[in-house]
Amino acid sequence: MTLDDILPTADERYHSNPLDVDLVEQILGTHFPAGYREFIARFGGDILADFVRIFPPRQILYGSTGVEELRHVIDEHWFWQPGAAVLAETRGVETMLLADTKWGAELVFHLSTPDRIYALSGDEGRTIYVAGDGFLPALEWAVSSGVLVKPGRELSFQPWSFSPRLKR
Repeated sequence: MTLDDILPTADERYHSNPLDVDLVEQILGTHFPAGYREFIARFGGDILADFVRIFPPRQILYGSTGVEELRHVIDEHWFWQPGAAVLAETRGVETMLLADTKWGAELVFHLSTPDRIYALSGDEGRTIYVAGDGFLPALEWAVSSGVLVKPGRELSFQPWSFSPRLKR
């Protein structure tokens, strides 16, 4: 998947300034995964394939899905024991949320290895997967692997203002 494969459904989008990425990286002392900056600059934080909600940098830092909230939830409710070999709980509580899905899966990365993106499944299997190395490969895995959703979805991209709210 490339950025050119993604089809915006509306001209109005929430564009993020690449300088926001720089600012949040500086505050957190890490880098976002490869490809995140380009994706955010071009599309902003919106919904991919009517399934994956992608968060802009300021939402990741300050929003209700932000770093502190995610870490609190993971620390209090870690239930991915079957995935401990992929991402141990001690590292899981140090991750940052990049995106989530309609069915409760979360795409996260660890600060020490920002290009490795994990999917914490929201299903009863409670499995952790390596979604990919880099932002675009992880998004491609999320929408086409068949693990989180049936493959074959169109790579449309809807702004949040035109999309139904996703449950968290």
